[in-house]
Amino acid sequence: PELQVSHQPATVAYGGAGTAAPPERIHTYSTQFSSEISLGAVEDAFQAGYAVVEEGLFGVRVEIRGPPGTSRAISFPVFSGMAYVSARYSGGFTPRVTSDQRITAFNKVRNGVWSFRNGGGKTFRVYVLDAGGKPVDNGYNFGADGRLNLALEGWVRTARVLDAGDEVVLDAHASAVIVGCELRITGNGLVHYDFRAAGLANSQLLHWAYAHHIRLMETASSVGAATAPELAAGITPMYAPTKGRMRGVVGNSWSLRVDTTQADRLGFLPEGEPEPSRQSFLQQETAGTLSYFQDNWRAALFKGSFYFSGKGFQKVG
Repeated sequence: PELQVSHQPATVAYGGAGTAAPPERIHTYSTQFSSEISLGAVEDAFQAGYAVVEEGLFGVRVEIRGPPGTSRAISFPVFSGMAYVSARYSGGFTPRVTSDQRITAFNKVRNGVWSFRNGGGKTFRVYVLDAGGKPVDNGYNFGADGRLNLALEGWVRTARVLDAGDEVVLDAHASAVIVGCELRITGNGLVHYDFRAAGLANSQLLHWAYAHHIRLMETASSVGAATAPELAAGITPMYAPTKGRMRGVVGNSWSLRVDTTQADRLGFLPEGEPEPSRQSFLQQETAGTLSYFQDNWRAALFKGSFYFSGKGFQKVG
């Protein structure tokens, strides 16, 4: 049993003849899956495979169990934007860290911390923590094949090292493990992400934020509150295929403020009245649309997916 981690650059195809995009615009992009590093176990798992045991707006918790009659389990909390990939071992599983591109270096930095490099030249930090988030003692060591020498009641975590110096930031926050995230709205354009963390008490999460998060975020430096999050200094930004550069943020709760002044004034119709020269045209379009949906409402509502059916409901409703 294992969770495979891929971190490949996107392959981009631009538009042009035969596509819906002009030559200067991206038509499609894809990211090939390649197992850079895997978190698994030496012992056999239950043949039924994995089970999703918790699901929320921002992530899931997936569990692999040992065979019937054992209490072995590995729990993987998987959340959007997580800076580390984490696995919680319990009941007697022995961790194993591998790569489809083979292991070229697996060196111990200090107790509970290793540097891992695969055949593709990518470097990862690997952490082994006890159940409370504290680095394990000198009794735990990985072999050349990636097997830990002892069963673990605790966490194995890994994070990609993009540039030299990233290790300092990653090491500083490795003991805070994201296990949940709740969305909270308090009004006046203020939205909160409340992260739930396991690990050492008072440890602060390191999490990746999109550019629009950064623009809206109330940070410690911008609002003067010591409990507010702050941009992580000294870690290289991560690039996501869809929304571009992501920056590290340290903090267990984010507050994002949106100026809703204009939106608060918005009614069912736009402000003002249409020009007299357009009134006749708008009346014709409205009557024509109503007539169309009176005859074709079923085709608009019952599409082949929830996504397009929802668009139909918006138009008719």
